[in-house]
Amino acid sequence: RFAWRAFCAVFPPLMLRNLLASALLLSFALLGWACGHPGGSVGDSCTIIGSSEECEDDFICDEIDGTGSASFCVRICNFDDDCDIEEECNDVARSDLLGCSPIDP
Repeated sequence: RFAWRAFCAVFPPLMLRNLLASALLLSFALLGWACGHPGGSVGDSCTIIGSSEECEDDFICDEIDGTGSASFCVRICNFDDDCDIEEECNDVARSDLLGCSPIDP
């Protein structure tokens, strides 16, 4: 009982409620981002497949799912060793370059 009083003295119930609500909102935001992003060295989403115009240096826009409906900036590579462990160096659509793309599960 003493521990609870000490805890409430440091974190009043209203403050605690606000902290928990903020943590819950942050969790949902991170979950939403993670579910829509392929991960690895894949960068921001993009629209001009085969171009590096919308991407950071050393990245190029490529379709991740093979249909063009999910396109992201991927790291330009020459070999699989240039990519993260769960990626491989593949042809980039509409380009002569290669890019790191997630390995199909």
